[in-house]
Amino acid sequence: MGRLLLCRGTEGKHPLYIKELGLNVYSAEELSYYIFNHAFFLDESFFSDELYAFLAQECRMPALEKKLRTAVNEGQDFVTRVMLIQEEIHYYTDFELLAFKEKLTQIVSASAAERMKSQGDFMLQQQKYESALRLYDNALAETEKEPDDRLRSRILCNRGSVYARLFAFREAAECFEKAYALEESEEMISRLFMVYQLDPSIPVRESLIDKIPAEKLHKWQEEMDVLKKNSSYKGKALEAREILEKNSVRRVAELEKMLMRWKQEYRGEMA
Repeated sequence: MGRLLLCRGTEGKHPLYIKELGLNVYSAEELSYYIFNHAFFLDESFFSDELYAFLAQECRMPALEKKLRTAVNEGQDFVTRVMLIQEEIHYYTDFELLAFKEKLTQIVSASAAERMKSQGDFMLQQQKYESALRLYDNALAETEKEPDDRLRSRILCNRGSVYARLFAFREAAECFEKAYALEESEEMISRLFMVYQLDPSIPVRESLIDKIPAEKLHKWQEEMDVLKKNSSYKGKALEAREILEKNSVRRVAELEKMLMRWKQEYRGEMA
């Protein structure tokens, strides 16, 4: 799940499947970590028979299962029930759980579109672009029900970022232009400038570019030139190029260290 978890309790043989992320959770600590870091994916469907069985049988926490069922029967709110799990597992400190409760309360009070955007943002970070686009499209549909131009602009902006990463620059430009129409910002023009540079076949909206001072456009152009230059280097090649651009005194010493580290990594892979 992105980091090594210290599991003090029981690790189950039959994991709890988290369909939103396509992953299996094997212990109470992993469940707590998932809840803590992906709260925007949680809803009432989380409190399922599968969750109760996982807690009682795999985590060997039947008391927690009973408390959760009682909480549901008593009509306790969603935040209270989630916090019950976190407090019983106690993987996080009291201070961390207090901050998490505040965050969870904000998430629960957020609109459906805001929650879907957060989910899409996570998928974008994870480079799961198809899922990100689906969630952004769902979020945009929700903003049709409850109009929110600022939120809609942010969703379109991030949707454009997905297309840019997929090298679909024309679709990216369309998203950025729509986002700018809803909320004018220099950031959106900078994103448009980027896709115009990456795909010269896209018609340039001169009326937007003209709003940016010449010195700022020059700075953006320099940044794009660096980006294009670096795009031809990846991994170790990029690292080596950065060292070679340093002064001669530092260059020799750092190259020796780099080569020694590469040899050790290679020997470790071959072992």
